[in-house]
Amino acid sequence: NIVTGVFVDSAIQMAQRDRGHIMDQQKKIREATTLHLLALLEEIDQDQSGSVTREELAEALSSEDVKAYLSVLQIETRDVTQIVMLLDEDGDGVIDIVEFVDGLQTLKGEAKSFDVHMMMMHNRQVLHMIAEYFEHKGWSSNWPRTATLSPAQGGSAAVSADFAPIPSGDQ
Repeated sequence: NIVTGVFVDSAIQMAQRDRGHIMDQQKKIREATTLHLLALLEEIDQDQSGSVTREELAEALSSEDVKAYLSVLQIETRDVTQIVMLLDEDGDGVIDIVEFVDGLQTLKGEAKSFDVHMMMMHNRQVLHMIAEYFEHKGWSSNWPRTATLSPAQGGSAAVSADFAPIPSGDQ
């Protein structure tokens, strides 16, 4: 029993050191990526304003070097307008340094399960609000208050919705 206890204690200590090491590595990667993104911002920011306009970003995305770097981060660069919409949090048409670095850090890589589930939750909330609005206006919506993915999409139940046509004119 003593040998087993020593072995288990040793394994726990190693796991804690490994966990700490993994967290340190992740922090170093994030810091290095931040430095690379700041350098990229300086390269894109032609007027040295500390921010990026849609035009500056569009011109930068015509560069193979910039596209290649963003591709390494797994950031899709096909649509400049969508990138600007995703990064420009305050909607002023300009991407400041914080929006640029934090936004690209968030966009890099593939969607995680948490991200997908958050989006599904927000979609359900929007559907619920729309249904309440229809009820308030006296319109028939005939659509479910919840939405789930079909089994083929990785969910447990099929989505079935009978959307009534939106009435014309104000009511």
